[in-house]
Amino acid sequence: DLALDTVTAASGCFFFQRFCLAERTEGDFDHHRLAMASLWLATKVRETSCRLRDIVNGFEVLLQRADESCGMPMEVYWAMRDEIVVHEQVLLRGLGFDVELTPAYAYLCEFSWMLGSSESQVLRLAWT
Repeated sequence: DLALDTVTAASGCFFFQRFCLAERTEGDFDHHRLAMASLWLATKVRETSCRLRDIVNGFEVLLQRADESCGMPMEVYWAMRDEIVVHEQVLLRGLGFDVELTPAYAYLCEFSWMLGSSESQVLRLAWT
């Protein structure tokens, strides 16, 4: 358990999705490493304290490649860490270094404000 808040986890998912939509190339990147890099980038952006080693161990246990009690050897971790750093750099380039998270409903709220109807039925429906 990484004990991350939901906003950090959702941010990691958001980065992963944006990268996959932007790149559209299959097979060039390891999706597991990219998911780890996305989550690690999200912890940096959201300023959530989480070590990369914890993220790697969590993913390895989730993928049933490692035992939760013993972790992984240091040599294997350092090689994987280097791969994840490369994937993080590729992720940042793919996102155009734009890591600011804009909620999807922000545009709807602004549009409603421009129309002068802050208590509209559309806004109430958007929150459900």
